Amino acid sequence: MNNQFTQRVSDIIMYSKEEANRLRNSYIGPEHLLLGLIREGEGKAIEILFNLQINLQDIKNQLEAIVKNNTENDTTYDENISFNDKASKVLKLCILEAKLLRNIAADSEHILLAIMKVKDNAAFHVLESNGVTYEKIKLTLQPDTHAGLGFSEDEDEDEDIRQSPSGNKSNAAQQQARPAQKKPANDTRWPGEGNRATGTNIEPSQEKQPYFDWRTGSRQICHC
Repeated sequence: MNNQFTQRVSDIIMYSKEEANRLRNSYIGPEHLLLGLIREGEGKAIEILFNLQINLQDIKNQLEAIVKNNTENDTTYDENISFNDKASKVLKLCILEAKLLRNIAADSEHILLAIMKVKDNAAFHVLESNGVTYEKIKLTLQPDTHAGLGFSEDEDEDEDIRQSPSGNKSNAAQQQARPAQKKPANDTRWPGEGNRATGTNIEPSQEKQPYFDWRTGSRQICHC
């Protein structure tokens, strides 16, 4: 079962054993698991409780006041102290909660969920009296349904181009960027001269033939 827990959960279990021995209890219950979770002090479970504005020191004090009622004065430190049925159920359920949330291993947040799912334990009653519920915890752990809508990266890029104001004008801009092929303004070629740059030739008109008038020094059109 250990490989189904994160290192943090393994630490929480170790701390819960120490807390049970410190408080001279002959068992490890859900309340000790919660005390171990608070003592570990990190992870999503702690973050969730902070976000719910829970005072962890108050939770710790309330739990200790409850479990001290079960103190056995002749109890010494027991390395092999065992979980009671409720704590065992919490550990089994936290693995299930992790699977439901598609997590590889159970972590502190899954222990918190399992404690609230088992209900009939001191840890549950203390958390519930401070405004913590299973639903509130689960809501903070739900995957983001808005993250990704099933489109590929190429489709996302195409959508961005269609939605971009500059995307609609890209083709027009490319057309404007192309140089316009216009006839030069100083093109004074006469029929028959052709284009010297391209070597093309324009057939002269059969009706009107140009000629050079030496008296005026300019070209004239013969209307003969």
